[in-house]
Amino acid sequence: FTATALNAHKLKGAAGVIECERLVKNCTELETAASDRKGAVVQQLFTELKYLMSQISEQVEQLK
Repeated sequence: FTATALNAHKLKGAAGVIECERLVKNCTELETAASDRKGAVVQQLFTELKYLMSQISEQVEQLK
């Protein structure tokens, strides 16, 4: 849980730089859930994170 919280915190900072509010919100919630050791919530938020990352990746590809 500690590594998940730390990585969510780092990703939250990067998301803030690119002003991706949905990603910031997800990472904030993921960091909190991991810190609180709420496994089911972490899994749900991680699934959402993967979806958000795929959406961002698609948008970046369209810029090429």
